[in-house]
Amino acid sequence: VQVASTRRTSLMVMTFNTQQSNDDFGERSYESQLALIRSVSPDILALQESDSARISLNNNDYVRYFAEKLGYHSYYGPSTVTGTYGTAILSKYPLLNTRTVFTFSDKDEIGTAEAEIEVNGIRFTICDVHPDGSDIAMMVFAKALLERTQGKSHVIALGDFNLRDYEEAYVLIDRVFINSWTSIYPNEIGANGVDMSGDNRIDHIFLSPDLSPL
Repeated sequence: VQVASTRRTSLMVMTFNTQQSNDDFGERSYESQLALIRSVSPDILALQESDSARISLNNNDYVRYFAEKLGYHSYYGPSTVTGTYGTAILSKYPLLNTRTVFTFSDKDEIGTAEAEIEVNGIRFTICDVHPDGSDIAMMVFAKALLERTQGKSHVIALGDFNLRDYEEAYVLIDRVFINSWTSIYPNEIGANGVDMSGDNRIDHIFLSPDLSPL
């Protein structure tokens, strides 16, 4: 994908828990997922539960599949042998300083994929997350996320946080970052009636205060 890196005033960002590219019935749905991603055409795409390149799932590398079909740069994130849910980052812009960060876990391993992109001379930090576990593990994750991004500008932290807005770890993150959805829809219901209130809203896109959601 060829995309302009100058005169950009906004970015399209998408988070997508692909459930190892299966649908609600456990059937492979990578083609329909690809169609959905194409319809959005995000500049940055964060995937969770992308850990399908392992024997138990026939070594299907859907991150590579999406990247090749879309023409995106990609970073697979934590390898499957580490036992995480999988967090992968795809981007229309080259991914810089890619790395995986592990934090304390007492269930599945918690591995956050991080990368940077440069747009119009501005360096963005992308953090794709999928934590899970006890309240202690979630708090350690939240504190690590804030520590690693402290002092940085243009930060986008997104993914399946497994956190509701009344949980302590969420509140900690929300004190520092802007939640894209609630900042635009304070009642958590979108203009087209999409209801993102209550316990079902565990996937979030957080922005550092120097960015504004549209």
